[in-house]
Amino acid sequence: MTPFSSLTSAPNAKTAPDRSTLPLTPWLAGLAILTALATLRTLILPPWPQANPLPPASVIQSALARRGLRPSLANGQPPERNAERALSQELMWRLEDGQTLRLRHAAMRRWESFQLAAITRNVPVLSLKRRSLAAAGQGVPSALGDVKGGWAQQSCLVTGTTSTHPFGVTHEQLTGLLRKRVNPPQEALMSLFGLRPPRTFGCVVISLQSSSGNEPSAATWQRVIASLSPILSRAKWQSPGP
Repeated sequence: MTPFSSLTSAPNAKTAPDRSTLPLTPWLAGLAILTALATLRTLILPPWPQANPLPPASVIQSALARRGLRPSLANGQPPERNAERALSQELMWRLEDGQTLRLRHAAMRRWESFQLAAITRNVPVLSLKRRSLAAAGQGVPSALGDVKGGWAQQSCLVTGTTSTHPFGVTHEQLTGLLRKRVNPPQEALMSLFGLRPPRTFGCVVISLQSSSGNEPSAATWQRVIASLSPILSRAKWQSPGP
């Protein structure tokens, strides 16, 4: 008969650790530290918005020329950046009919500020006065107004979305397009560790300004949109870094 003592564990015996979980411990600790540091960084030093550089001017100019617009490249405004808004280097062309085309990628820091009026506020060559919105059914969503003595028509293109018409003006339109944006796995991983904002609030401002007191040409506006949409919609340059 087996003695009772042999069926029970000794009082001072220690349970051996499960060695199958030991290799995971340093990784889990490292992930916890990275997450804590990312959270602390966001609280103490929130990331500023950052705009993307636009595609090469030569690529855009060739697309415009294929539509018969005959653009002449001019010197645009330099990039700008502060805690609330970032604007890329401006690309600007004078068209043969005297109108001016301006392009800038813009990124806003806050979700509630993501609308064309806020993006262009206090930017003299883009800020519209006597502003009105295009009626539904009149092409892509756009705004019309007076800027520095000439009338301009504007819209903003959200890159990397699944929408066939990724243009908007209002907060509702632009944020709706953001929900259709495709984020690559690498960007999702970087946002997890706080190296990049989880969602960037940015779009490409397109502004066509007339040289007189008349509104920009509707035919020219349509050709501009048709030229730029395939180029600017490409997702490979959609998201700015931290």
